[in-house]
Amino acid sequence: MNKNNLKFIFALTIITFLSSCASTPEIYDMRIKINTVDVNNNPLDAICTIFSSSNKKDIIAPTQTTFATECSSLNVVCKSGDLKGQNGHIEDIKSSNTIVNTGIGFIFNRAIDAVTPMGQLLNIFNDGDRCDNLRHEIKVVLE
Repeated sequence: MNKNNLKFIFALTIITFLSSCASTPEIYDMRIKINTVDVNNNPLDAICTIFSSSNKKDIIAPTQTTFATECSSLNVVCKSGDLKGQNGHIEDIKSSNTIVNTGIGFIFNRAIDAVTPMGQLLNIFNDGDRCDNLRHEIKVVLE
């Protein structure tokens, strides 16, 4: 083999290795109960949209539904006639990596995890970020 063939095989191996290192966030089935009321706390039927960082779902509220999403904050926007309202749930985002736990370390860890094979090795030391609260009750007041 000549030098050019070895360089090509090496470059192809590196590209293949790096392109296979993408990580995908875990998806959870969250049970969400949405109550829609007017300003006097009387129940109202409304068309609502649930948003998260990775998904969106339209529903008719009040209802209970299952929403497949990452462990992220939720926002609910509802409309009934001329009345509108929104509310949400902010998920407590935490970094539980035992090696890198400072602000700059958190950014470094996420960057490494996203673009290099070393990220997978760092995940070995991670105790596993879990979504602690898979049930939410959100009340939307329509005004």
